[in-house]
Amino acid sequence: MNDSWSERLSEYLDGGITGEEVVALERHLSECEACRTALGELRAVRLRLSSDSVTQADQPTPREWARLRRSIAPSRRRWLVPAILAASLSGLVVIGTLLRPHPGPAEPASLYLKASSDLQALLRDNAGRLRPETVKALQESMTQIDSAVAQAERALRADPANDYLTRYLGELHQARMMTLRQAVAVVHLRS
Repeated sequence: MNDSWSERLSEYLDGGITGEEVVALERHLSECEACRTALGELRAVRLRLSSDSVTQADQPTPREWARLRRSIAPSRRRWLVPAILAASLSGLVVIGTLLRPHPGPAEPASLYLKASSDLQALLRDNAGRLRPETVKALQESMTQIDSAVAQAERALRADPANDYLTRYLGELHQARMMTLRQAVAVVHLRS
């Protein structure tokens, strides 16, 4: 899939192209299996990101809520929660930097990667506290998001001045961090 339309599939889903371009793209989609597949994958990512994947089984029980309320009380051993919040805030700062129309130096990207890596490591080390179906759903979501990130990064390398792609990549990074933060929060509720 290395044609002029593959770079514009997200824009098409957003309604960012109109008129003759829509007709031409839809004609192309009827002939190009790779673009149809990519469009389907983008729709699946959007659907997963827009749906609330937290089920009733993932909600804290009354006993867990009581434990959570008790854990909010100050304690000498509660340094981990502020550390996680600091890492999350660092991630938000990085994402905010990435959402700027013209990305800054490589340092914010490395901060995003570090924050993302730290959250993934924390989740990986505590995955045993989650239900297997929750772990599977999380892995599927992360795979789809990572695929969309890779596609957006390739498109941005081909067109580095494209503000739409820059914003879209930032949104994907934000979705990835939000998914990781929510999963880590569920893990800590289960501990």
